[in-house]
Amino acid sequence: MYSFCISLLFSGDFWYSSSTSSWDTIRIPQDLAAMGFDNQPIAQALTISTINQPIKELEYKSITMIIKLINGDELIAQTVELSYTILSI
Repeated sequence: MYSFCISLLFSGDFWYSSSTSSWDTIRIPQDLAAMGFDNQPIAQALTISTINQPIKELEYKSITMIIKLINGDELIAQTVELSYTILSI
């Protein structure tokens, strides 16, 4: 048993699956807790929990900002918070 904590953040569930296959000595979830970040289908195949991001809302807000820039409008710096859900497997 390991006496330390391993924390890793991968930008995609698929990258996680391909990069960890050579870690023969680390057992998931006993030694390493894994969680996806973008709800790709590979998360279900690997039975890992993942975060479901609101892609449609993210697209809408991004395109709205781009249109404002194209129209010459000034963008005011702001924080935009989008809701998310955690999908536990």
